[in-house]
Amino acid sequence: MKHYCKSLIVLFVLYSFFSPLILQAQATRLNLNTENSVMRIGITALQVTDEGKKVARLIYDAIENNDKKKAVAAIQMLDTIKSKQNIGGDFTGLKWLCEGFIDRNKLLEKISDNMLAIDYLNYFSKDNHKNLKEYLLRHYSISDYDYENESNHLDRLTYLEDMIMFNNPTRNEWENSDEIIRNIKLSKGDKIVDIGAGFGFYSYQFSKIIGPHGKVYSVDTNEDYVKYINEFSKKFKLNNINAITSKENNINIRDSVDAVFMCSLYHIVYGWSQENNRKGFLYSIKSALKKGGHLYIADNSYSNGNELNNCYIYKELIIAQLQDYGFKFNKHVQITPERYLLEFIHEKGNVSKLAVGKESNSNLKYHIDVEKGKSIIHIGSLDSYDITDRGIIGAKLMMNVINGKKRNDALNTKKYYDGLIPDENFGGEYTALQWFCEYIASNETEKSEMLKNPLDKAYYDYLANDDYAILKDYIERKYKLNTTKNDSRNQFQVNSESKETEEELKEIGRTQRAAIEDFILFNNPRRETWERTSKIMQLLPFKDGDKIADLGSGPGYFSYRFSKMVGEKGKVYSIDVKEDHLDFINEFSKKNKIKNIKTIQSSETQGYTLPEKVDYVYSCSLYHIVYGVFSDKERNDFLNSIKKTLKKNGLFIVIDNSPVDYNKLPYHGPYISKELIVAQLEKMGFESVDFHQIIPQRYMITFKLKS
Repeated sequence: MKHYCKSLIVLFVLYSFFSPLILQAQATRLNLNTENSVMRIGITALQVTDEGKKVARLIYDAIENNDKKKAVAAIQMLDTIKSKQNIGGDFTGLKWLCEGFIDRNKLLEKISDNMLAIDYLNYFSKDNHKNLKEYLLRHYSISDYDYENESNHLDRLTYLEDMIMFNNPTRNEWENSDEIIRNIKLSKGDKIVDIGAGFGFYSYQFSKIIGPHGKVYSVDTNEDYVKYINEFSKKFKLNNINAITSKENNINIRDSVDAVFMCSLYHIVYGWSQENNRKGFLYSIKSALKKGGHLYIADNSYSNGNELNNCYIYKELIIAQLQDYGFKFNKHVQITPERYLLEFIHEKGNVSKLAVGKESNSNLKYHIDVEKGKSIIHIGSLDSYDITDRGIIGAKLMMNVINGKKRNDALNTKKYYDGLIPDENFGGEYTALQWFCEYIASNETEKSEMLKNPLDKAYYDYLANDDYAILKDYIERKYKLNTTKNDSRNQFQVNSESKETEEELKEIGRTQRAAIEDFILFNNPRRETWERTSKIMQLLPFKDGDKIADLGSGPGYFSYRFSKMVGEKGKVYSIDVKEDHLDFINEFSKKNKIKNIKTIQSSETQGYTLPEKVDYVYSCSLYHIVYGVFSDKERNDFLNSIKKTLKKNGLFIVIDNSPVDYNKLPYHGPYISKELIVAQLEKMGFESVDFHQIIPQRYMITFKLKS
């Protein structure tokens, strides 16, 4: 215990020492000369296609019927489609397992000296291939499967997906992992940390290089993965591997090591981790790595839409960020077209300028200065945000309020959120929950005043209907308050007579809850208090008779306001991919006799079609998704739709979330540096004509079409 406390003190001292260095670090200029997004975190790493389902069904039937001819047919199908659909996915692993099904002894002869491959084969083939069949059922939904509950299903599915991808014995075919290992400087007796070790694919390779007197620390935040590595190491007597459960903000290594390695993880660290977690994470690496030691980062390159697992990050973003944390960029090796390896040394760097894309000899118009170790784009969890211990306490208090309807409970819970909001949830749902506390604590006159705005009344009616059934269900599920209730309280019911598979029903449930969270955030009656919506409205040039496309309208927060600005002669097109939001707008418009709003559902590829051209396309808190989540095709369809939609002198107005200094609370979810949007759109046929910083966390950029 004393040793652990001493380590915490040392880590705190290091944090205090290095933090000023970051604040004083000279900015690194990134010259942006590419229309590509500099980072993408796709929604799903393993996308399920129709052809993939056919293969999965063939493999499943082969196992169930002990039919080796079907396994051969599955291999032939996999060979046909894997290069165009599944680079770095599960197809090569499935093919290898089919080969083991056809002739297990032959495969065992080939892998006799590869203990990790032997364990992989045993794991997926034991008990008549029980785990492989489970993976096919869960991932590909090839038949109805009785999941015990959704939470466990997702955890189990993630475990199986990661196992089949990461420990794939043929991983070298698509990743060239042998070349990655050749470029890592390790000697007998060295110590290395494998961060995000998963199931130990690289840890096992490192253990053979460093020998019995070295040490591999296999670090992962998932306790089940750590357990697997420790059991594997014990089973095969690999005493130089020690698996450790880490945290998002601390790798939990108290030893001094020669090297640190992470593979296909830094794009998550850069674009998904919260700022404070990333800071703590990088400080803990610096604390463990010897001065002059090496940090190796393998990650995904942009590859014209064929990126590994639908994710990538331009290396220059990593180089610029890590320099501010005291890591000097030393070498870049392009391992494959889809994957690179970066080598850093634990010492002060001196890079002042980096080119993203093809740099010309002239001064580039588009650039961004990266400083203080900050990320220039953050995707986060998109539809949600981090759930904290204090947030869970607030959720329990809120449930007590809406169950008991007691004034004092409501006032005390509102006061609790008063103290919580400034610390951790700018722009989130806490102000919406406060609004309900205020309503419950109010008298009848005050309640009538709170519902004076028709959109606020519709908000209340929707969430408070049937004794707050939807709001209760949302809070219980969001904050995991030990509820066992089913989805029956969702407004958007699933037809009991429908023929959807179990997985499709689960997906419908997840989509509905995401739509409810969007609704709570978007139409929040207290949105003005943090966003300063009124300032946005004052800056908009909309007038009577204008035609506006509200792109990513959600449940109509802005569409309703625009409808009043353009009058009866104008038109507002509410465009969204989620049908639930559009249904709400239609019902609201009908009830309030609003005739100048028309809903349009965008396509799965993010394009849309309008019956006429419009004066303005308006987009709020959407472009970070267009930039950092959409595929190239989706983004092109999206932007081409805007070009076709706008009149000759029309304007495209983008509202999005801004990075902020460390002394300010950031927007609760995603953000994107304005320079990235401007650089991309100006290379895609738009020209920026105006900019306004609405609040530190939100800005507005106006574009016109280039002539």
